[in-house]
Amino acid sequence: SSDKTYSTMVDSESSPVKDFFRGANVLITGATGFLGMALIEKLLRVIPDIGNVYVLIRPKKGMTASERIEELVKNPVYEKLKEMRGVDIFQKLVAVAGDVGEENLGLSPSDRKLLIDNINIVFHSAATLDFEATLKPTVSINLLGTRRVVQLCKDISRLKALVHVSSAYVNSNRIGEAEELIYPPPEDAEKVIGLAASLSDAAIEELTP
Repeated sequence: SSDKTYSTMVDSESSPVKDFFRGANVLITGATGFLGMALIEKLLRVIPDIGNVYVLIRPKKGMTASERIEELVKNPVYEKLKEMRGVDIFQKLVAVAGDVGEENLGLSPSDRKLLIDNINIVFHSAATLDFEATLKPTVSINLLGTRRVVQLCKDISRLKALVHVSSAYVNSNRIGEAEELIYPPPEDAEKVIGLAASLSDAAIEELTP
């Protein structure tokens, strides 16, 4: 009926949302963040017949990508999922070593081919939320990182959807209500990318408000 909410549509036995994801292979960036963890939990709990969920994740602090996934699923957010589906549901999680801040997403040739050949849906939610970060790393992750994901998606042979998750602060400089609109950026993205690439950190610091 017309009064069905998104939640009831997803949680029902049969729904267009479930049909869309059934058997699909999903790639998630930013999986260790708040939204990324919740997304993994929701997909595996509500759509157990989803394909594999590939997680782009950096090796960090001496841990491999696979080891970081093993730590990730110990988070309490996954307790309900474990109770409903059992721990075997995590076999659908596939760790892919990579970094949106690196060229070609830091992917090995074999992993890039793995994604190109298998992925159907991409959720790009990786971003730096460090408001004190300098321009160079912010541009590399938030701007160029998104471009790198789009470039990968252009090569994926059976892509059904790319979902880009922006920061809640994307329109934080607006006074009053921020509507659900795409506002003109304060600066041209290509110009900002060029400045970050060509200027020194000291020069950028002088230009930064």
